[in-house]
Amino acid sequence: MLYFFEWLRKEKKVDRILKVIVDDSKSPPHSDEAIELCLKGFGVEHLDWSKPDLDPDTICNASTEIVELVLHWGGNNAVLRAWSDPEGLRRRLPNLSQVTLLTICVSLLPVSSLFHRLMKTKTLESQERTEQSILNFRNRMQTEYELYIPRKSEVEKAPTTTPAPAVDRDREAMPPPPVPNSSARRTTTGIAVIQAPAQPQATAAPEPDPDPPAKLGAISVKAELGGLSLRPKNGAANGGPNGDAASVPTSHRWLDSTDEFAQRIDNVWRKIVAERTKEANAALSALSANATLTERAEIMREKGPVSDIIVAVIDDGVDTTVDELIGRVLTGRTFDYEEDGDRVRPWYVSENNHGTIMASMVVRVCRMAKIYPIRLRTVGGGIDPMSAAQAIDAAVDRGADIISMSWTVSPPQAKSELKTAFDKALQRAIDNNVLMFCSAKDQGHAGDSHYPRDYRPEAVIKVGAANPTGLPYEWVGSLERLDFIFPGVEVVQQHSNKPAGVAKLKGETGSSVATALGAGLAAVIMYCARIAHMYGRVGLTEADVDRLRRRDVMVEAITRFGRSSSEKTDGKFIEVWNRLDGRTRELQKASDPRVSRELIASLARDLISASS
Repeated sequence: MLYFFEWLRKEKKVDRILKVIVDDSKSPPHSDEAIELCLKGFGVEHLDWSKPDLDPDTICNASTEIVELVLHWGGNNAVLRAWSDPEGLRRRLPNLSQVTLLTICVSLLPVSSLFHRLMKTKTLESQERTEQSILNFRNRMQTEYELYIPRKSEVEKAPTTTPAPAVDRDREAMPPPPVPNSSARRTTTGIAVIQAPAQPQATAAPEPDPDPPAKLGAISVKAELGGLSLRPKNGAANGGPNGDAASVPTSHRWLDSTDEFAQRIDNVWRKIVAERTKEANAALSALSANATLTERAEIMREKGPVSDIIVAVIDDGVDTTVDELIGRVLTGRTFDYEEDGDRVRPWYVSENNHGTIMASMVVRVCRMAKIYPIRLRTVGGGIDPMSAAQAIDAAVDRGADIISMSWTVSPPQAKSELKTAFDKALQRAIDNNVLMFCSAKDQGHAGDSHYPRDYRPEAVIKVGAANPTGLPYEWVGSLERLDFIFPGVEVVQQHSNKPAGVAKLKGETGSSVATALGAGLAAVIMYCARIAHMYGRVGLTEADVDRLRRRDVMVEAITRFGRSSSEKTDGKFIEVWNRLDGRTRELQKASDPRVSRELIASLARDLISASS
């Protein structure tokens, strides 16, 4: 990157860059010195350099004119304190008005990547502690601070026999906060003298300060809080204009069933994660100071949390600040750039909100899933197929379990460079046992030929939309070329259990919605299998869990929920309530975690054939 910025500076004579976005997520990232040398002197106002836990000194040395800043946080609370300290960013970036905090969700990696994880994260903080750390960060950034630079009126009153010491405005020490009911006076050195509170007495009204101190205003903070919303807990933040409950459209029975079960299994999984995290921390604490990395890795393998299910959502970007997605989105990738390369559109901005809605549909069915957003390049309102091939490769590189593709493109021309690249990416995903959910084109029987489905139809899971009645959506086309139809007509984004807080009830229609719901259903089946493997009285083996990444095994598992008997659906609509509703009722009554886990394990055994 240094060569590129030097080229801009010396060859192109560029002296001002307003916005810089750099994907620095690969290992190793750029050094702090290199980042400073790249940006220094350009007067950058919007900075998004995705190196995790970027040193505040580096940010300030790179540009003191930053107005909007995107920070990528790796989980260490000390970094949040460094960023939000008045000496960190607040006083040295006087124009800063907005900070976006993107939490780099450290996926609970499989054993093969355990050494990397232990090197990257030294402790396992609880979800609650992480949420509180981010909330404290936001509060500190939104607190007004006085600049504590000597005012003209004070300097004039200062003794003339001894010259006032020079004040380093960049590194000047901040005074401690005043004691309640105490008074503080400002000195020429900028250090406040705190006086003990005096007894109440009648005093004249204070004269207005002729030279009020300058203040650093509150900074707007958008943060991904791992499940903690930044919105007020009370009031009508989520209600209608007057905070009234909005009316809810008639819901699919399919959605009602999955909504209820999603809440129950999420509660069970959270307790499992908390329990295993506590056990792992206790075991790590009991180790001697000379314990090897191998010994620590073995404890994590036996007692630590298991890896997350990663669902790659390849679309137009995902807004991480949407309530349903907070804390559930990994650091993504983007392939959306202009021809000349001057502008790159970030993955965390959803061009038309389509990707955000698809991601919310996935986590609606499976709240535990982690979303890996990949932004496609769009040209003239259509998708650039080459960016789709690159996105599939990126999903495989990230270790995604499932890829959700709620879009279609025309088949590439035979023997073209595009077809070679596209087919190679799809085959690589198949070879790595990554489940691919592909959407119908929704152009009736005239839209039956499209990619990615047509590369190898037998190797992907093909999904179309269904009406609330379970009958096929009229534009879905031939059912013979689909594996399933899931709800896809007038599906509201919000969870059906929260009708009173819903302000916007815009219904989404199409096979794209159904595809995302199908990907979420596959993810929840995988979590059920993991619980069965860990806690079931008659458990599934690790091989059984791994087999779910095969397309034929997952199709069979989904089918075992129960096919519709209606001839008009051709057996493609899946009646999930046949298996879910009874378990949901039992989970609601269960107070013993062992009972809850066995109920989920029994569901997994119903859906998955154990290996012999």
